[in-house]
Amino acid sequence: MFKVNYSVLSYYPDIYLRSNLAIGVAFEVVGESYHKNEVKFITQRKKIVSFDDELEDLEFINMFLDGLKFEFEHTNQSLQNYIKRFVNNFYFEDIEYRTFSSINEVNDFINKTYKYILHLGLNKKERLNVNEKRKYVMTYLEGRYKDITSKHVVSGKNSLDKFTPDFVAKDIENKEFLFKFLNKNNTTIHNARSYILYSIMNEKNLILILEDDMVEEEKLLKEFINKFEAKVQLKNEHDLIKN
Repeated sequence: MFKVNYSVLSYYPDIYLRSNLAIGVAFEVVGESYHKNEVKFITQRKKIVSFDDELEDLEFINMFLDGLKFEFEHTNQSLQNYIKRFVNNFYFEDIEYRTFSSINEVNDFINKTYKYILHLGLNKKERLNVNEKRKYVMTYLEGRYKDITSKHVVSGKNSLDKFTPDFVAKDIENKEFLFKFLNKNNTTIHNARSYILYSIMNEKNLILILEDDMVEEEKLLKEFINKFEAKVQLKNEHDLIKN
């Protein structure tokens, strides 16, 4: 058996604010007589500078990340011990873990996980496509719900009122949840409002999944949800893959 511990490296322009950018993922693979550390970073490093306009020295950031990669991948330290020193703008989030029976499964998990988490910071050819992202998330949700299906039309109280969630899940109490991904574009708020209205009109439990850089959209949608006391949750893409 192999255990994969992993943690997201985030950049916080202000350590007292929630807004952050995922810029890397560190993995520690532990098995019987086996130990390997590996870290993956975003390839579009300029996104860090554009995320924080007070950052100007991209060369320094590259040196910092390259040094971190070399150090972590050439140390026998555990991930838990290694990340303790990062307490300022560059910060490692809580450690998550998964277990696998083969090294091939481990490598597949690492490859898909960093591409899922760092999606917007990767070159387009490196990213998971829409179907790969949905399939990846579904592997996590299957362990939390007794029944889960993807991409089918759900009818409301009126047969004309239809909605196509990305996932429909039922828990052990047979409570139903509808999951819908929101992409950041010019129609995000318009689409989200229609999904929330569907939830209100049909008394459905709805979970809207936001991309990482949707802080302002999340703030506005929370106001809308609270005003109408809708049974709607907002979750970050990373939240879906936490243990």
